[in-house]
Amino acid sequence: LILLKKNNSNKSWLRAIRRKLSSISKYLKSLNMSMEKMSDGH
Repeated sequence: LILLKKNNSNKSWLRAIRRKLSSISKYLKSLNMSMEKMSDGH
């Protein structure tokens, strides 16, 4: 029972990390796009 609970919390923790990573990558992509636009403007 304890192991099952630990496993479940581990999975949710991994899911949260994946969500954070995906949001960070999205943010970096948008940042990169804006940087490219700025360099194109100059």
